Formats: sequence, C-alpha cells, structure tokens
Amino acid sequence: MLSRFAVSLLMESDKEVAEFIRGYMLGRMSKVTPAMFAQAIRDDTALWGNLPQGYKNFLKNIAKNRIAREAFLRYERKINTNLIIQWFKIDRPDLASIILNWPDEGAIRWLEKNINEIKQQFKNSF
Repeated sequence: MLSRFAVSLLMESDKEVAEFIRGYMLGRMSKVTPAMFAQAIRDDTALWGNLPQGYKNFLKNIAKNRIAREAFLRYERKINTNLIIQWFKIDRPDLASIILNWPDEGAIRWLEKNINEIKQQFKNSF
C-alpha cells in the first residue's frame, strides 16, 4: 500500500510537491527562534544529526517506496539553497535575514551543506 505522501508525489505537479515539502519544513521550523538558528550556524550544527529519530524513520520509510524514490529523483535538483532561501523570505523572513546577512556567505554554505546531507541520507535509504 502506498503512503499518502508517495501518491501525492506521483500524482501532483512539481509546484504541489514543493508546497508539501515547504509545509513540512515550515512545521519543523515553527519553534526555531532567530537566536537558535544563528547558534546552529555558528556551531556548524548538522541538521540531520539533530533530527528526531521518528523523523529520520519517516524519511527512510518513504525512501523505500519505489514511487516516492522516482518522484524524489525527479524533483531532487529543484530542492536547493536558492529555493529554501526563497521560502524563508516568505515564511520566515527573520531566518532569511540571518542567512543573507551572515558574513562571507557562511550561512548559505551551512544551509547548502545541510540540504545536501539530508538529500544524501534520503538517497542512502533507497
């Protein structure tokens, strides 16, 4: 039986897939304060390493589904630092400001590294 997420990835447009990911991310970030976010950047905190095990298991279970894997591979390149920053500008301008005003683009590199790590962990679960 396919998960609702897998079916939505198969059936929906890229925009709708993006909105699903965006909504999930926004929910996960809802309690993150600007101070917490800045500290994570300063400490070079690995987001994957700090995700609750239940979230990691959720992603790994999705990755085991063939349809979800195919949808992820189709959409993977579109999930990038620029997209996440655009979402932050709309949904969390406080965090976007931190990223965009961090010296030497260090926050952008930190975000990119974390996005790539999460995508790689997802692919490793195939």
